[in-house]
Amino acid sequence: MSGTQRVGSWCVATLGFAVVLFGCSSDEAGADVDDGIESAGTDPVPSGSDTTGEESPGSTSGDSTTTGPSGVTSMTPDDDDGDDDEPIDPPVVLDVNEVPDGNASCEEQAPTIDFLEPTMVMVLDHSGSMGSNFSDPKLGFITRWNALHNAVTFILETYAPVVEFGVKVFPSDNSCGASAGLDVDPALDNGEAILASMPPANSNGTGLTPAFEGFAQGATALVAADPDRPRAALLLLDGAAGCAGSPALLTAEIGALFEDEGIPTYVVGVDINEFTRADMNAYAEAGGVPFGMPGDLERFYNATDTTQLQEFMDVVIGDLLNCDLELDPAPSHPSLTEVDIDGNSYDQIDAKACEAGEEGWTYSVEYTQIRLCGAACDAYRDVQEANVAFFCPQG
Repeated sequence: MSGTQRVGSWCVATLGFAVVLFGCSSDEAGADVDDGIESAGTDPVPSGSDTTGEESPGSTSGDSTTTGPSGVTSMTPDDDDGDDDEPIDPPVVLDVNEVPDGNASCEEQAPTIDFLEPTMVMVLDHSGSMGSNFSDPKLGFITRWNALHNAVTFILETYAPVVEFGVKVFPSDNSCGASAGLDVDPALDNGEAILASMPPANSNGTGLTPAFEGFAQGATALVAADPDRPRAALLLLDGAAGCAGSPALLTAEIGALFEDEGIPTYVVGVDINEFTRADMNAYAEAGGVPFGMPGDLERFYNATDTTQLQEFMDVVIGDLLNCDLELDPAPSHPSLTEVDIDGNSYDQIDAKACEAGEEGWTYSVEYTQIRLCGAACDAYRDVQEANVAFFCPQG
């Protein structure tokens, strides 16, 4: 299909899969060209002239030139004044199925995007039921608290350099206590301080389950944290909230943190049974990042052994560290975006390849957010910056 259309100060002719750009004459301002073009080398027919070269009513004599980007100039023929017309520069032809060599940077060149370490507050259950046995593939059984302690140790050893972790353990006494503030405030590389503040791995749980009171302290700390960084809560418990705070109050607190502040809560359960499943589902859905799909029996991460508990916590931190880069403004030519990290350029891949862990990047939100995948994400975390450049087609 071929035809010609005026775009700003340019005329655009579509010839199959090619686009021809050429300057419009001054007589064509504000009007579309009526006729199609037979070939890329055919001069545009000026408005107000017929194909015989004779003037039609309303036309004017004299040369008319228009110069557009890249110096491409068109010229309407003059009348028979005896002067030689200057040659018309050849039109620029772009194959829209190919990326032209030597792309020029657009004016909306994106700056370097720095990595911002996220802030996560872990709210951990040390109530009496956490002293119950919990399946371990190697040891047979250990206590739930022992399994939780081991999983937290793994997370801190792996992610403390790139995540600002804070912690709140409840209860703070042998009953329903929940002391003010956090046990350890969020910071990078504070794994030793967090583990030192927690009851030892071989301790039995104690007291009741003031999950609402403990979570409220964590929520307050997250609201006060740097809003420019990603923020999230991790609630890990083995049953419904008790003491003065009912499950409904905890659900409302989690929901308010997400709806009012945009801070999600990941909910991980330790061997949750059918009696408290509904409450745990409510917590997870209110937190904005539930497990699985709508309608699933369990919308929270329900670990039934030590291996699964560690895996779920790893998935949660990995989701928080998803290497998403916000683009503002969005590129005007999304297919000509380039991503460079530490001197290495990464190719665009599709979403399935990204989910499979292949190296590259993809648009996770259409043209306003990029997700780095596989080795590209790892590199971004290491050097903590990425260069995202927008380009325009040559000419």
